[in-house]
Amino acid sequence: MSNHALVYGASGISGWSIVNAILNGYPSKDAFSRVTAMVNRPLTREMALWPDDPRLQIVSGVDLVRGTQEELEEQIKEKVKDVETVTQVYFYSYKQIDDPDSECKTNEAMLERAVTAIDHLSSKLSYVVLPTGTKIYGCQMLDKFPFADALPLKETLPPIPEPYLSQLFYYNQIDCLKRISKGKNWSWCEVRPDNIIGFVPNNNAYCLAQTLALYLSLYQYIEGEGAKCPFPGTEKSWVNKYNESPQDMVAHFSIHASLNPEKTASQSFNVGGQEDSWSGKWPIICDCFGLKGTGPEEGSPQPGAYIDAHKKEWEELEKKHNLKKGSVDSDITHPGFQYFIMTMFDFDRQMMILLIFGLPHRQPGANLNLPLRILPLGDATTWGWQPNQENGTDGYRARLLRELVRARYHSVDFVGTQHSGFMDNNDNEGHEGHTISQLQGVMRDGLQMRPNLVLLHIGTNDLARPESIAERWSDAPNRLASLLDEVLDVCPDAVVLVAKIIQAEKMQTRANIEAFNDAVPVVVRKKLEQGFKLAVVDHSIIGPSELVDGLHPSYAGYFHMGEIWLEAIKTISAQGLITPPIAVQYHT
Repeated sequence: MSNHALVYGASGISGWSIVNAILNGYPSKDAFSRVTAMVNRPLTREMALWPDDPRLQIVSGVDLVRGTQEELEEQIKEKVKDVETVTQVYFYSYKQIDDPDSECKTNEAMLERAVTAIDHLSSKLSYVVLPTGTKIYGCQMLDKFPFADALPLKETLPPIPEPYLSQLFYYNQIDCLKRISKGKNWSWCEVRPDNIIGFVPNNNAYCLAQTLALYLSLYQYIEGEGAKCPFPGTEKSWVNKYNESPQDMVAHFSIHASLNPEKTASQSFNVGGQEDSWSGKWPIICDCFGLKGTGPEEGSPQPGAYIDAHKKEWEELEKKHNLKKGSVDSDITHPGFQYFIMTMFDFDRQMMILLIFGLPHRQPGANLNLPLRILPLGDATTWGWQPNQENGTDGYRARLLRELVRARYHSVDFVGTQHSGFMDNNDNEGHEGHTISQLQGVMRDGLQMRPNLVLLHIGTNDLARPESIAERWSDAPNRLASLLDEVLDVCPDAVVLVAKIIQAEKMQTRANIEAFNDAVPVVVRKKLEQGFKLAVVDHSIIGPSELVDGLHPSYAGYFHMGEIWLEAIKTISAQGLITPPIAVQYHT
């Protein structure tokens, strides 16, 4: 454990997620011995909502613009403990300036000063990650977008034309890294996400998720649950194709790249999720807030104007739910960003994503005509528990179903005796509050529907409750093995995906879960040796920042779970492991 990550701009949507990913054990708990989070404004760990971890140090007040290089290095040496051990630099600092020429020069100088300082102070520096974005393809040029006939966007495309090229500081920064890395022992790469979707605790100028969450929460409060909520864009922006970039995906790839320089040095990488459109996801987003999302309508409200017109009602919501103040009137929000993304970006701009983690984005060989009869099996997390949602939510199943349909799977049917959420296809076998043994006692009716795919996430209640003689924490893996025996007895032909379960906030519960998750592959391996079809799916990367109450996923957490299940299903499907479901009569 010798890596020391230094993250410049750690309070932003990307830098924050780098720190959070490392502290939550990505790619492993011993991959980094220290994480230094460099921020402009003072920030406490509690404000940042990062885990309480002795590896973390938060440093503020380092000015990358003013002073000489020697003065900057003296500041960093004084403030950053063990700076001589820094191995990876993730550079997310940015200074917005209205004049393009000044913005280019300033941001290039900030990068050069920041990296040079660590190069001088640490002989162990091995890698620098530089984020850019799809502006490098000219998306900001709108109707002059230069690569409309060259989609999907590839990293090998030429630079955008002048004068736009000289007005974009990305090129200055890339040229800077090429220049200052010559003859050095460290290497670098450039990461290109599109619009980053994620969370940051202290507001962010370019956080679309926060803007929409504020808007839809307020809209539901005023218009009522079940109200129609038109898309605040145009007919063209409603259907154009693009890739959003989940912040955890961007963070994980950035860390992965920095730890594998032999595969990534001096390269550029598009990073994003599945090809998407607002017509596909607006109804699902609105559904999370108890609203019915519809297409654009003439005169439909704009989020910014709607929020401004109803600040009094927002203050009522803040008071009612004891919310953190300042979300609406923050001095660092960008009110035009949502309009730009949802209205002005009305053209296709999807990226070619081939190189993430060295694997092809789409694996060949999947039989998309094979019906998927899926049994979501588990406790409240499978059911879709959320506070104040008596009938539950669609949980991870909404994102998973949507993406399976978008991936052209011909037939997807969730089965089970339980029902929760707003989708028509809302069947599952999620039982609130159940331990492993309790679930084993009630799951047979669901299994007799003969799914050809079982998604099992269970164990949280065993490990979060006080230990008893009947259900000792240390014996949870054996109870899991017993449950799997029954699943495979009833459904020997099914593929069973077994989760390393999500984390929890309480330290004792987290420790219990960590020990349980370590045992899951051992349990699964024994079943594989018996000739059954199983795989381990790692949901343990979902940590406290994606939980709503310290135990259950937030909407963002469920969204993330859906994506994790999706990738696992695509992998086993491509391997030809899924067989047609057994013909049985069942009613859900």
